Amino acid sequence: MAAVNPSRGLVVVNKQSVRFQNFKVEQNAYSAADSFEVGLPFFIRNSQGGDPILANGPDFQSILLTQDIVPIQIYVGYPTNPNNYTASDLTQIMDGFMDTARWNFNANDGEIVTLNGRNAVGQMMDAKTTEKHPNLTASAIAIKFASSHGLVPIVAGTQTLAGTYYNQNSSILGNDMSEWDLILFLAKQEDFVVRVKGNRFLFGPYGIVTGPLYTPQDPIPFTWGKDIDALEFERSPHAARDVIVKVITYDRDSKSRIVETAKSTTQYAKRIYGGSRAAYTETYVIPGLTRQQAQKKAQSICYELSRCQVIGQIDTAGNPNMAIDRKAAIYGVGQGLTDNYYLNKVTHSYDITSGYQNTSSFSNQYLGDGQEEEAV
Repeated sequence: MAAVNPSRGLVVVNKQSVRFQNFKVEQNAYSAADSFEVGLPFFIRNSQGGDPILANGPDFQSILLTQDIVPIQIYVGYPTNPNNYTASDLTQIMDGFMDTARWNFNANDGEIVTLNGRNAVGQMMDAKTTEKHPNLTASAIAIKFASSHGLVPIVAGTQTLAGTYYNQNSSILGNDMSEWDLILFLAKQEDFVVRVKGNRFLFGPYGIVTGPLYTPQDPIPFTWGKDIDALEFERSPHAARDVIVKVITYDRDSKSRIVETAKSTTQYAKRIYGGSRAAYTETYVIPGLTRQQAQKKAQSICYELSRCQVIGQIDTAGNPNMAIDRKAAIYGVGQGLTDNYYLNKVTHSYDITSGYQNTSSFSNQYLGDGQEEEAV
């Protein structure tokens, strides 16, 4: 996107706009939570000085240490007046909650706190449900869960009682199931997708959720040699390299960093290229998963990527409209590659020094919800 005005970002923590150094927001496909990381300056003071968030002292604590639920909103865009703007002049790309706060005190860089978290999907992932509501339809359950988390439900109606699906899949009745797992299970039965976008909870067929339930929009155009910083294509599965997916998470229960990896191997690449050839690798940071959940997520993403015909990655100047419910139209790369592509992962990165950038993964086939049980 060619920008006339400088980009600007805004970070709001606990309803208060705060100074920040950088942020990264990742949209991780329909079945996953969007995640964020924000770097903020932190101050050690003798008096609070009216700053309850970014300051700590001998007789007071930051709310990052004391408050259980810390809401965070992130905005970015190109305001008409880059020296005088508010959130209404920007586009909200994250409405979520802090999962973890990490402090780093360095003699050269000073004091920094890094916040990681997820959008409202994270709360639904953490909320266990023993009541499966067998006498409600999938759409009624979706509305119930969405409303309980303060989300606006935009839901396509369904007719079948959920108990019908439970009778066909008795294993679904485990007591440790999260609300999000149950919603994904029901979406799969109805051939629906699920998406939380801002404060909206979208539940319906793919074409409905990405179209008439809110304003449909054309693919975002990019042209090689004009407005693309870097571009990579990979044809698969017949001519693909091996596909490796890493999922990095932070298990709050065990207080540990977890990295799980899944790999899909193609024999074609070994026959043609005669042995070692660099694998196509993608890394996803999805906070709040257990080790088992992280491995399952890595496997499902890897399965979907390895069965696509054309996959790739595009780096561009930041565009707040880039989202996984949009497509990118890529031009200037000749027949067979010039096409409209589904965006299956979008990363918004902003730094007060280097500005605003997007890195997006794409495919020429819709990846589905990534929940295939047979993924290996």
